[in-house]
Amino acid sequence: MLHLKKGIHQGYRTVMINAKTLLLSIGLFLLLPFLLTELLATQHLVLEIITTILSITGSIIIGFSLITIGFEGNKKQLTLQESIRHLPAKIIPLIGTSILVLGISVLSILPGIIIGIGLISISEVLALSIAIPISILGLLVSGTFLIFTTYEVLFSKHTYIQALQSSYDVVKKRFWNILGFIVVVQFIAIILASLINLPLLFMQKNILIETIITGLQVILILPFSFSIIELYRHFYHGKKR
Repeated sequence: MLHLKKGIHQGYRTVMINAKTLLLSIGLFLLLPFLLTELLATQHLVLEIITTILSITGSIIIGFSLITIGFEGNKKQLTLQESIRHLPAKIIPLIGTSILVLGISVLSILPGIIIGIGLISISEVLALSIAIPISILGLLVSGTFLIFTTYEVLFSKHTYIQALQSSYDVVKKRFWNILGFIVVVQFIAIILASLINLPLLFMQKNILIETIITGLQVILILPFSFSIIELYRHFYHGKKR
């Protein structure tokens, strides 16, 4: 099992190696669309549509760029062009996998919702106290089993179903270890992002500062996001396909 500290350290190393490319990618594909959306979204319907398209496009590009850097940039620096060179061929699998994972995640919370609806006539407090933990449990379990699905679709020749099966097969043998790794990593990332966001609670709305803080949040949590990719690499490295 990949040690948590080692995984985060390797994620941090990837960030350091690719700092220039990461800053450029985050600036162009995340912060610029974010800034334009904040500045222009309320001005005109056409501008709202344009900024929405820019945000969605930027999200797809930055998502693929970061995954590629995390997967290929642990030992060498990638250029911005190299980080997105395979996007045209992978954009449909990326979107398809995102929809698939989202759909399964929604299904995983349905039991909690159904139970909550059934109990709400008895007591709203009782319904929420049972439905929320069941829904969270469903998300944790499904999210853990699906954790490697996107990487399998993007970096192997697996179909969606094969990727789901591959991720499930790997996770089921070490479910608690992987779940613990993910929970700790996500918890630390959320705490750091929340701390960075604290100044906004005591300031008047400032689009430029919000943009800067958004960028800082992304940069700070990247080592933890890349540690999940290191976990994937740990289990799949040298695996015959």
